[in-house]
Amino acid sequence: MKLLLRIGSVLSLFGIIAYFCAFKVSDVDFWWHVKAGEIMLQTKSLISIEPFAYTRIGAPYLAQHEWLAQIVLALIFNIGGSTSVILFRMFIAVIVAGVLLTIDRKNVAVNALLVALTIPLALPAFRERPQLFTLLLFAVFLVMLMRCMDRQWVLPGMTRDYWMLFFLLFLQILWVNTHGAAALLGLALFGFFVIQEAFEGFLNEGISTLRRSGFFWALGLAGLTGTLLLSPSGFGNLIYLFHLLSDQTAELIREWQPRTFLWYIRDFWWIWSAVIASVLLTRRKIVFSVLTLLFMGYLSREAIRHEVLFVITAIALILYQLKWNERWQAFLHYFYGTWKTLSLFFSVVILIFATWHAHVRAQEFSHNNHLRGFGIFEPIRGAYDFLEENEVKGRMYLERRDSSLRAYEFLEKNGVTGNTFNTYGDGGYLLYRGYPDRKVFIDGRNVDYGFAFMARALDASMSKDRWQELEDEFGFTYAVIGYHALLSSEGPFPYAGHLGKNPLWKLVYLDDFAAVYVKNVPENQKVIQEYAYGFLTPEGLDSQSILQDVEQKQLLSVEKELQRLIQSDPRGIKGLLLLARLYLFSGYHTEAVALANEAKSRSPQDFEPYYILAMVAAKRGDWEMSAQFFDEAIMRGKYENLQIDTEVLNEVYRRAER
Repeated sequence: MKLLLRIGSVLSLFGIIAYFCAFKVSDVDFWWHVKAGEIMLQTKSLISIEPFAYTRIGAPYLAQHEWLAQIVLALIFNIGGSTSVILFRMFIAVIVAGVLLTIDRKNVAVNALLVALTIPLALPAFRERPQLFTLLLFAVFLVMLMRCMDRQWVLPGMTRDYWMLFFLLFLQILWVNTHGAAALLGLALFGFFVIQEAFEGFLNEGISTLRRSGFFWALGLAGLTGTLLLSPSGFGNLIYLFHLLSDQTAELIREWQPRTFLWYIRDFWWIWSAVIASVLLTRRKIVFSVLTLLFMGYLSREAIRHEVLFVITAIALILYQLKWNERWQAFLHYFYGTWKTLSLFFSVVILIFATWHAHVRAQEFSHNNHLRGFGIFEPIRGAYDFLEENEVKGRMYLERRDSSLRAYEFLEKNGVTGNTFNTYGDGGYLLYRGYPDRKVFIDGRNVDYGFAFMARALDASMSKDRWQELEDEFGFTYAVIGYHALLSSEGPFPYAGHLGKNPLWKLVYLDDFAAVYVKNVPENQKVIQEYAYGFLTPEGLDSQSILQDVEQKQLLSVEKELQRLIQSDPRGIKGLLLLARLYLFSGYHTEAVALANEAKSRSPQDFEPYYILAMVAAKRGDWEMSAQFFDEAIMRGKYENLQIDTEVLNEVYRRAER
């Protein structure tokens, strides 16, 4: 039964990991990483001069430190698309968990259950980016050093120490070429290992141990330090890290900011308690354990993106300490040997709880944009498709006139090419789709652009004066504004608040995630006349306030614009819901139901379609049906900002005898 429990626990753990990792490719930086990898594969050389942004023409390309990871990601994506990327993400996560389980293979069943409980804390960081390689190599480095401290790396004809050093050097070279100076983490772990070995040797044998082992330790530290330069970037890796840590751009990026202390404690109190208790009760290799825990704990409070490294560290230390805790081992031996049925019952209960907890957190993690499953989340795909469709029209028109003219010249005359303005989080996707003809204003390489440039772009989201300064300097002819990555808890929508009032700019494309504005100059009148919106705005679509803002006689024009938006956006639901509300208020209940059902089919987890169906049923006097739809809306709205007319809700529930 114990063997069955081991196999079942491990397979269940891997299954939970695979389920949690089954979310769509959605990292905004994925696209520029893949495009950089494709360029290097095509040119068979590294990128040295800025290829993506017209705002950095001629400037050095700084993000060389991840070149190998970018090539790997590009190969994986080109072979199997998003599916292969998601499977690769699953594979890395499963391997990290498997490496941790090798710490104590004797008790792999109970350890697998412990790892399963930590999955919701760690796996959101397993995104499709070069950091994946750091997570894997960090886990391997940590576990290998633990095994070395226990003298478990011994090969015939080669001492344990030199075999360990040889392998660590190989890992460090791989690390520095996949994720640059993140390999300093390996150097830090080895440094803690050396301190532990020196401390233990001095206590056991005195100063002679330090003299005998000092050369080896110095050789190891020097070798691992030297490997930081064994990449095409050389010193550039360290310089890039210095800029990353010292530049103020981190203040503008959420993942480089720490959580509030209360939210951090809410999620991590139990794992901190468990790791501290295990270290204090066992005190195995106490110097290494304490230094590693404090260092990674400090990093986890410096930035959200480092939390996953702390989770890996905490799990490894817990498993390592418990492996050498005699009381814990005796308890497990007695429990699994004497109370076989009870132990199996508790294991199943813990596994069910871990699975349920992982499912809930997975839903919370991916609910807003419905990321569950395979595929790609492309929020500004519609905006870029709009530009591409105009490019096709332009090419056909130009070929009739002069085959030597390029398509982008026609687009420039029509306001959909030339110098673009784009929001920070969307630059990667735009350059992936548009390279080499469409260069971006900015993308996710914060160090390359610097704090001053990023701050100006962010300030322009709310200030028309800052926007005008950028427009005068860079000569924008169109702007692609992605709203999925911008927060606006109060006040006008970013950029739309002043662009919508600027007579020099017209909104020509709109969907649930993005908007495209073109400059209102004579050469752009054709595009403006064909596509410009007169009533719809990004903020009006999002808040549905347009129904209160326009006059009664203008509702017909609003209806036509909504119908056009729906036709041009087969993915979104905001246009459907807004038009459904318009029909609901106007008494066209059949049409409102059809639109709400279409929105429900596109986004079954969203609460608003059910809310509209509940309101229609209430208007028709079908109280029981209305109550059922309200139940569905409330259940799905727990992850969102659900706002319900409580008077109607109470009346419906009263009449339905709820």
